[in-house]
Amino acid sequence: MTQAELAQRAQVSQQLLSKIEQGARTLRPDMAQTLAKALGCRPAELLPALAMTPQPETENTRELELLELFRRNDERGKETALAVLRLNADPA
Repeated sequence: MTQAELAQRAQVSQQLLSKIEQGARTLRPDMAQTLAKALGCRPAELLPALAMTPQPETENTRELELLELFRRNDERGKETALAVLRLNADPA
């Protein structure tokens, strides 16, 4: 598959794909999900750090979504999210 074909399938610019491939842009988890869907593979196959830690696909997808949502928040939102997760993780 060419960059142009992948760009069309993933609905992103070919220029962005080229920059990611060359290392000029970082492949973010949300983009990895988009590209993986277009390529018919798992996001972990596109993100080397995730590929080293085998996990079920549903876990990977959920963790990527959680990370992306966390990154979109300002500091207050991040602190709130962490507080909720800490409360939920406490064995009470």
